[in-house]
Amino acid sequence: MSSYKDHSDIELITLLQSGDPLAFETIYRKYAGALYTYARRSISIPEDCEEIVQDKFVLLWIRRQQLKSFQWLFNRYKFIVKGFCQCKEILSKQPVFSVDIKRQGLNSLVVKFF
Repeated sequence: MSSYKDHSDIELITLLQSGDPLAFETIYRKYAGALYTYARRSISIPEDCEEIVQDKFVLLWIRRQQLKSFQWLFNRYKFIVKGFCQCKEILSKQPVFSVDIKRQGLNSLVVKFF
């Protein structure tokens, strides 16, 4: 298998936009580690960081036609990590509303809204 490791980012973007899976793999190998490291600064659970990186690269493939630069990719990634941290913080707090459906006669379901 050949490699695009010597290609510029502009060339990789062009190849990616044409649907080249090797360009995608090269971009992944080039940037996934940096994105993971960035997420680990804010997120303590490694699996959450891995999932965010994977989700971002899936989204990159789906939206490859719209990619203008890798700076755009990193800016969006920072936004996603920040949003993830905010959601975790909200979910870690006590629920503000809770309904126990068992009291309603349905013994198999308890619903909590946060």
